[in-house]
This record gives sequence, C-alpha cells and structure tokens, in this order.
Amino acid sequence: MKIKDSLLDPDVFLALIKNNRLKKLVLENVYGIDSCFQQLQNLDSLEILHLCGIDIEEKTLLDLIKKNPLNELSFTTIHVDPSRLFSVLQKKELRDLFIDLPVENAHLALLDNNRHLQSLSLRDASKIDLCGLLFLQNKPLSELELIGLKKWDVSYVYFLQKLPLVFFSLEAEDFTDGDLISLLDLSLTHVKIRHCPNISEKGIIEFSEKAKSQIEIIYGHRISFNTKYFKLKSYTKGGFYEFIPKDYAYF
Repeated sequence: MKIKDSLLDPDVFLALIKNNRLKKLVLENVYGIDSCFQQLQNLDSLEILHLCGIDIEEKTLLDLIKKNPLNELSFTTIHVDPSRLFSVLQKKELRDLFIDLPVENAHLALLDNNRHLQSLSLRDASKIDLCGLLFLQNKPLSELELIGLKKWDVSYVYFLQKLPLVFFSLEAEDFTDGDLISLLDLSLTHVKIRHCPNISEKGIIEFSEKAKSQIEIIYGHRISFNTKYFKLKSYTKGGFYEFIPKDYAYF
C-alpha cells in the first residue's frame, strides 16, 4: 500500500491498515493520521517499509521494525536515535537500507552479521570513515551511496573493489579529478557524483572518454548521460555542455 502527499481521514487510514497481512507500506507526506500510528503495531507481515515526513514516535517506529520481517527499510525526516535504531537493525536481515540519520562507525559495526544487504544509502555519512565501511566488506552490496564524507583517499577504491558494486553515489568535499578517474577500476554501470567542488571539466571529460558506465554529475547544474555510448566534449560550471558519440556505428 502506498499513500503519498495526502490529507487523510483517520478512519479511512485505519480501515486501510485493518488487513494486518500487508506486505508493503509506503507513507510519504501524509497528514491527519498522527493519532493512528499506534495501530501500526498490529502489523506483523511487512516486508517493505518506506516512511517520509511522518511524525511517528520513536518507540512506535522501532517496535514496527522489530515486529515485521522487513527486507527493505527507508525513511527520511524521521526523528529517531541512530544508536537505538541500529541496535534493532542488528537483529534484522535487511536487503535494502536508506536513511538520512548521522551514522557512525559503531553503527555500521552492528550490521556486521547481516549477510543479505545489497543496497545501502547513507544520506549523512559525515561521521564515518574507512574503518566503519570495512564492516560492509563481506556483504553482497551492489548499490552504495555515501553522502557528506569528510575525507576521501585512494584506500576507499581498494575497499570498493572488494564489493560487487554496480551503482555508486558519492558526495565528498575533497574528491578530485584523480579520484574520479580511479573509479574506472570498478565494474560500475552507474556513477552519481554530488556536489564535489574539486572536480573540474577536464576530469569529467577524461572520465567520460574512458568510462563504460552511466555517469550523473550534479555540478552546478545536473548533467546525466550514458558514457557507454557518449563522451563529454565540453562542460562549464554554468551548465552548458556538449557530448558526442563514441562510436557512430550505434546511430
């Protein structure tokens, strides 16, 4: 069940969740149902839980996570203590996890026993470093997003090479052209670089000429193109860019 951008009557919502065999619950910016969240504790079969902009109490949320056999958990703009959350997640076998809480190395250590994690998005990675990420090295991660890293160095690439990654998204203040080129050593199909001020037009062009992956760079203005077939010819911070085919045989 998915409800998005709605003002909902509490009785209607309670009727919708009366079926406690729900497998999926997605609530995004839903208003008028704050008094109903205690009733969510009757659910015990959820495999997918996505919450955004919902004023749910921490205890209710943690109880909901504990009680359900979740494979996917995603929430943003939800107030919950990260340490208490990861203490609960320590006992789960999640496949996908997407959160915008400030995560620390010690929190990632609590995921060490999770052998099924395939997709991890940390929207506030400002407090973690390579020591924390090493707790992920034995997981089948194919998608990884790290937003707000304070420091990047070549050792991260060596770590990433040990993962079966196909998608990588990053925001790091000191990420440079050389760091971007080093990602060519990974078997990625999609690269997303967010607001890395030390990447230049030269680095973007060089990456696009050599890459076999799709790249999306948010760099002043968003540019997105498939570098399997195209290479970037020129780009300026003003958002003007030109790309040309790598091989005209495709067209």
